[in-house]
Amino acid sequence: MQSNKGFIQSALLFIVALLAVPITYFLYHCSPGGSGVLASLELQDGKKYKIRQTYNWSTEPYTVRFFMDEGSGKWSGHYVDHEACRWRNVVMTYDAAGDRVIVTEQGVPRVIVDRKRDTYWLDNGQFSREEKLADHRANQ
Repeated sequence: MQSNKGFIQSALLFIVALLAVPITYFLYHCSPGGSGVLASLELQDGKKYKIRQTYNWSTEPYTVRFFMDEGSGKWSGHYVDHEACRWRNVVMTYDAAGDRVIVTEQGVPRVIVDRKRDTYWLDNGQFSREEKLADHRANQ
């Protein structure tokens, strides 16, 4: 009887240890926290940019959106991801030589606004696409 008890305890300990890894991973990457503006930038010409994430309280943990104010005071929102894990280490920079606003997440480019070409490019890790900002403005 004692050996059965030891076996059951060992089996339960193994199951707990096996579950601890994915649960810890999920809690670190996808648990609540970090909602709000992750990075923002205002350029000398008055244009403003920001990237924001919101916790969804669902199986699709975070929604990430990019916002622009082209100097009018009216912000336009652009899709990035609706089922993202929590974004960390987000940096928004301006590349003056290319006239581009670049958003990186953990060092990976995720959003690029090419102001010369008037385009918005995104890569959320599952797909990437580019669109003309004029098309987006027309649909707002």
